[in-house]
Amino acid sequence: VFGDAAMRDARCHVLPDGINCDRFAFRAEVRSEMRAAYGLDGRFVVGHVGHFTAAKNHEKILRVFAALCRRRQDAALLLVGDGELEADVRRMAQELEIADRVVFAGAMQDVERAYQAMDVFLFPSRYEGFGMAVVEAQASGLPCVFSDAITKEVGLTSNTEFLSLQEKLDVWAEHVLKYMNVQRKSERKILEQAGYDIQQTADTLAQLYLNVAEK
Repeated sequence: VFGDAAMRDARCHVLPDGINCDRFAFRAEVRSEMRAAYGLDGRFVVGHVGHFTAAKNHEKILRVFAALCRRRQDAALLLVGDGELEADVRRMAQELEIADRVVFAGAMQDVERAYQAMDVFLFPSRYEGFGMAVVEAQASGLPCVFSDAITKEVGLTSNTEFLSLQEKLDVWAEHVLKYMNVQRKSERKILEQAGYDIQQTADTLAQLYLNVAEK
């Protein structure tokens, strides 16, 4: 927005958009509750959080999931969000004959609970500014498969990877499936080191204001 010269200026500070890591931390009891609520017990759950817009590329999500369903009869897809393209996505799920495996959860105030129910987070956006959902997903210990149209800055943990949107659907499905047995663990330390804990953000911002006030 402001150009390279502004970014190089010593007065310029870039603050990561911190999240409440405690809120998104993995909790086995919440996972059990959410999977029971959506009928996902015993299923391999691929998840996505985002508005139903062209940028989020729900078409790709459904086509990758359809390819995955040919390999796993227990696969389910959990979609959290709403938006102008939701009706189109629902129609496409019917056309691909996977509608009975797709849960449309709608927009959620307590979205951190939805991450708990998932096994892998799929995010094949056509473009993004900086998708905070991918930081939240990693905070909950989820392995993530992103499109390479997303900035590599979001790949914070070891269980993340980027694939070309031009790559075959079967390849996407294979990369999602390889994470199906990954054990969830706390990634808080990694997020803190990268500066994405909200307390760090608050402390840094407070210090910047104090520095300005002192001058």
